[in-house]
Amino acid sequence: MKLNFMGATYLNSNHSVVTLPSDLTGKFLGKTYILRRPLETPQQPKLGLRKYRGVNY
Repeated sequence: MKLNFMGATYLNSNHSVVTLPSDLTGKFLGKTYILRRPLETPQQPKLGLRKYRGVNY
């Protein structure tokens, strides 16, 4: 998907993360949830490849 914001175009990158149930639980509004953890941590882009409002970081 091609996105556009203030004249700058971006490409949407969808990444799926495989998760596994963990032994941790949480409770919200009276309902108990089993927390999940990622199987692998997604790799972050290398430094200098990100740009925000025209500034690389």
